[in-house]
Amino acid sequence: MDEQVQIGVDAMGNPILAPVSVPPSMSAAGARVSTFFSCFDAGGGGCPSRSHVGYLSGAELKLLAEWLDIGAQYYNNPFDVPVM
Repeated sequence: MDEQVQIGVDAMGNPILAPVSVPPSMSAAGARVSTFFSCFDAGGGGCPSRSHVGYLSGAELKLLAEWLDIGAQYYNNPFDVPVM
């Protein structure tokens, strides 16, 4: 995923943007490799913008971790899942 960041301004004051690659915060490879959960840790050390401590309960975080661990399937019908 790419994100546009401002790297300067031109002579007329318009922003100059450049694409920067941003890794996804969640991974279907499992919860342990996802950086998503670092935003909810005390101190929020892994969150780029701000701490999200207290936004989700322990049960909600567990539900998200289990969903990632089963492959983060979006489909409700197992026969609709694309074969990898």
